[in-house]
Amino acid sequence: MPGLMWLSGPDYESAPLCLTFVHGAEEHVVFAGFGADPAEAVPARLDEGLPWPEAEPVVRVARSGKWLIAIESTIPPRGTRPEVLRRLSAGGDAVALYQDIGEGDHEFAYAADGDVVCGVVTTEPPDWHGSNPEPFAVRGRELGLDGDRGDDDLTDWEVLLTLAGEVRPVV
Repeated sequence: MPGLMWLSGPDYESAPLCLTFVHGAEEHVVFAGFGADPAEAVPARLDEGLPWPEAEPVVRVARSGKWLIAIESTIPPRGTRPEVLRRLSAGGDAVALYQDIGEGDHEFAYAADGDVVCGVVTTEPPDWHGSNPEPFAVRGRELGLDGDRGDDDLTDWEVLLTLAGEVRPVV
């Protein structure tokens, strides 16, 4: 999933969003993983725009190569929840990114084959969790997530985008 840094641009830095990338599943499985009934899915129109935060939960699904991308614009997001990640990654992989524009406590999570391997919330200090978060924590620290930053260092959100872009599916 390389090439996610464009999500740190000015068009996205003031919008709350949760993106969940799923590898190894079909669209109906992704909808069901979020608790939606695939039979009730409504195709989005290009002129719709995004719902307001207080609107009913909306999950849009798109495809990019072998990855499905679930796009949530309602808060709180579902894509970072462990139970959702376990369902979405059964037999594959799932990577979730949540940009919290209010508190700045952004989230990253990676699950493989039904196991939440790593999750982090960018609090001070970052809250790492999961069955094997250490390789991700090491890389996060290398990118500056756990220490003093200079003017040229990545923001917390850019570090999480980098981590997500470096995930390689196991299936």
